[in-house]
Amino acid sequence: MLERDDIGAAGRDRFMIAMKKAVQAPGEARDDYAIFTELSERLGTRRAYTENRDTMQWLRYLYESSRERADRYGIELPGFDDFWRQGYFEVPRPEKPR
Repeated sequence: MLERDDIGAAGRDRFMIAMKKAVQAPGEARDDYAIFTELSERLGTRRAYTENRDTMQWLRYLYESSRERADRYGIELPGFDDFWRQGYFEVPRPEKPR
């Protein structure tokens, strides 16, 4: 997980974390997306598999999808660039019922 960019979050966790690549993968090691993208290339299905997105474009796409879902619950997530720069987002605690 230290060798790739990703987003960390869990359903009951109040934080979304921008998991930024900390080190280069050693030797010929690659992350899952790179491995499966290469396999899809060999099978002639790269475009269908990647939808013409690289890793950061997928992270942005998935994050923006999360923003739309969060908005339905009255949670306003910052834009992707702000989130990535900040490194995390803390989901506000729900208001207590009166």
